[in-house]
Amino acid sequence: EMAEETQNYSTHLSAAVARLKVSEEQHLDVQREVAALQLDKKREVASSLVSITERESDITQLQLQLQAMTAECVGLKQVVGERVGELFDAKQRLTERDGEIQQLKEARINSTEELMQARGQLGEKTGQVQELRQQS
Repeated sequence: EMAEETQNYSTHLSAAVARLKVSEEQHLDVQREVAALQLDKKREVASSLVSITERESDITQLQLQLQAMTAECVGLKQVVGERVGELFDAKQRLTERDGEIQQLKEARINSTEELMQARGQLGEKTGQVQELRQQS
C-alpha cells in the first residue's frame, strides 16, 4: 500500500513538475513578448522624439525666417516712408514752381500790356512830332 501511495505521489509529483515546466516556459514566453513589446514601444517613443525634434527645428527655422522677414518689412516700411516724404517735398516744390510760373506769366502779360501802351504812346508822340514838323 505504501508502494502504491509512493507511486501515486511520484506520479502526481511528476505531473506537477511537468506542469511547472510548462508554466515556466509560458512565463518565459510572456516575458519575451513583454520585452519585445517594451522594445517596440521604446522604438516608437524614440521615433516620435526624433520627429518632434525635427518639427521643433523646422519651427525654429520658420521663426528665424519670420524674424528676418519682419525686419525686412520694417526696413521697407522706413524706405517707403522716406520716399513718401521725398514725394511730398517734390510736390511742394512743384506747387511753388507752378506759383512762380504763374507769376511770370502774369508779369509777361503785364509787360505785354505795358509794351502795347508804350507803343500806343510812341505812336501818339510820333504823330505829335510830325504835326509839329509840319507846322514849323
